Amino acid sequence: MHNRAAQLLGKNVAYLPFSLPSSHLGAFLDAAWHFGATGFNVTQPHKAAVSALIGNSGRQSINTLYRGQNGWL
Repeated sequence: MHNRAAQLLGKNVAYLPFSLPSSHLGAFLDAAWHFGATGFNVTQPHKAAVSALIGNSGRQSINTLYRGQNGWL
């Protein structure tokens, strides 16, 4: 669904699933930033862990991340 929408909008993006253990979340977010990823949906069981990793102003869980000027928002 997301890939088709991007295609129709003429966007050069890909929506891909990633399965990784919680212990790799920080490294994944760093690598994704380095390679220019624009955003993610975050699913269980990683919502709380990702929130803690990005220091999200006291929110207990994260649904979606997008690339801000200086980090993930």
